[in-house]
Amino acid sequence: MFLDPKQSRELIQTSPVIVLTTLNKEEKPNVATFAWVVSLSSEPTMLAMMVGKERYTFENIKTSQEFVVNIPSVDVLKKVYF
Repeated sequence: MFLDPKQSRELIQTSPVIVLTTLNKEEKPNVATFAWVVSLSSEPTMLAMMVGKERYTFENIKTSQEFVVNIPSVDVLKKVYF
């Protein structure tokens, strides 16, 4: 589901967890959860989050130059929160 940038900003500001998905060189998915995300802009949509250099997520983003930000629904929150 794709959202209007203004809607996504509202969701990010109230969401306790963001799920970031990346792919490695073999296209194997890596999923990382972030509890600290800052919405910098809605036009264009810009977020800030910290990814450690020693993490698979960092290496995947550096290599592929892409990632997906997922905003979990309330139904999914319990699964990603722990």
